[in-house]
Amino acid sequence: MDIIKNRFSTRIFSEKLLSEDEISLLFEAARWAPSAFNNQPWRFIFADKKNKSELFDKIFDSLVPQNQVWAKNAPLLVVNIALKKYETKDSENPNAAFELGMAVGNLLGQATAMGLHARQMAGFSKEKLIQNLMLPEKYNPITVMAVGYRGKPKHLSENLKKMEPEFAERTRKPLIDLFIPN
Repeated sequence: MDIIKNRFSTRIFSEKLLSEDEISLLFEAARWAPSAFNNQPWRFIFADKKNKSELFDKIFDSLVPQNQVWAKNAPLLVVNIALKKYETKDSENPNAAFELGMAVGNLLGQATAMGLHARQMAGFSKEKLIQNLMLPEKYNPITVMAVGYRGKPKHLSENLKKMEPEFAERTRKPLIDLFIPN
């Protein structure tokens, strides 16, 4: 439970680059997520600032300005993508986004275990991202994620600093509130 409880989504990233081994471990964790028919409908595009700076810029360009303010410091950006159809049959996969979410959950747990942090972003232009990356129709980008080591809050505005765990209480609903009585 400690890894799950200690995970949080920061906006404060160090510019320290991740090694190839660290990046591989993150995606290896994602690879082992469950999926219907073992279809594994998740795909990822990742870019680090140093080795794939042009790709990093294309992903970064799709982010809304509020996310660009802090995501510019993250050393790694990841596009989390769901396949729209099953690969084994020509029909829509209604669970692809859910299954991608399980893969991303595995990745987040692994990141926390490695002392890394990640933040999911729904604040991006899907159209701009598809255009920038020339994504084929079969791919549905669901979120963009910033990943890296935690940095110092000096780069954040006071409003954003207040949302970080050391400045704001981290709460969850009581367990009983998660159940629907019947």
